[in-house]
Amino acid sequence: MPAVAHPSRFGDLDEVRRRYDPATVDMITRSVFESDTAADRLVERFAELPGGAGWRMLDVALRDGIDAVTEPPAELAAFVQDAITPPDWVDLELVDRGAVAWWRAGGPLQLLALTAGSLAYGYSTSFARPLLITGRLKERAGRRLGETANWVLLATRPGQLHPGAEGLRETVRIRLVHALIRRHLRRSGEWDTANWGEPISVGDTLATGIIGFCAYPITGLQRLGVEYSAEELEAMVHLWSWISHLQGVPHEYLPKTWDEAVALWHTAQEVEEVRIEGADQLVHALLFHGLGIDAVFPRPLGGPLSRAAGYGMAAVARDWMGDERADILHVPHSRLAAGIPVLRALIRLRERLRRAGLAPSDERLVRFELFAANHVMALMRSKPPMTPGATAEKPALAT
Repeated sequence: MPAVAHPSRFGDLDEVRRRYDPATVDMITRSVFESDTAADRLVERFAELPGGAGWRMLDVALRDGIDAVTEPPAELAAFVQDAITPPDWVDLELVDRGAVAWWRAGGPLQLLALTAGSLAYGYSTSFARPLLITGRLKERAGRRLGETANWVLLATRPGQLHPGAEGLRETVRIRLVHALIRRHLRRSGEWDTANWGEPISVGDTLATGIIGFCAYPITGLQRLGVEYSAEELEAMVHLWSWISHLQGVPHEYLPKTWDEAVALWHTAQEVEEVRIEGADQLVHALLFHGLGIDAVFPRPLGGPLSRAAGYGMAAVARDWMGDERADILHVPHSRLAAGIPVLRALIRLRERLRRAGLAPSDERLVRFELFAANHVMALMRSKPPMTPGATAEKPALAT
């Protein structure tokens, strides 16, 4: 527990408890001081092995099962148990339906939701602190977006979160990468646990999965005119609950319904103190440099196109997060906000055609969207994705 009376990470908790469910407030404040101990123990165990041996064991266990590993450490067996044999509460058919619902909006809208929604939200919370400590915000913005987009594209494909599937394996690998970064930050002397909680805490992972990738961007897409059925919303909550659990969040912290996910979002937004030094720079780097347009197009075109895309993203980010939060983060006002009603009208037209049966089936549409997204991402992969062996920028990943 924190050693200070009121950690600076939090706002007025007494006021929040009066307006929201006190049990949810207490769970959120408690969870940010909780670490993923199973991952932490595995990192320490892997540190005792020859370089790369632990990662090879993990890959074999996730692909073929723990029995396929020669003399597996007990820490590895505990870490991969749920990924190999999903708990009874996990309905993989419902997870796959959530993946179809997730991609039905289309690749371009999901990229918009990832950038102006998920990452812009996450970069405005305490989850931004580990990123701020690493520095080089502008240079790394494109890489972060590309790595996250690659993972989301993989993990949210129907069938990819089943035991042994690549999406599940990559999701669990990211969990261990977080533990390595957490270990690095604890040893750096730059982390204020008493005021900030554990680095990449259970609470941060919960908020990232359920709020940042689920409730927040899905609500934003609804604002743009995407129509989701109640069944689709519940399926997408189940999808992101399973992903969050694979990344270390205990089942008891996860929402069971869409309404619970939205309630968690609204409560967490009031609990969290939004004024984080440097967060505005991180959000600016994301919006104006995350897409890497200036690096793709020739110099006369790259700059103007990058600025136009940035102001477009800024218009959506400000629309979704509201003026108060956007002002704190110095998200610029944009004349391109005038185009949001036009985009909304086009999306609503598409939804009417879908309801009338004049559009492809959801499954066929999702196959096309995933095909197109894969080709777009292939064009953007000019730099290799971050891997446990890519240690030049992240020495913590050398274990």
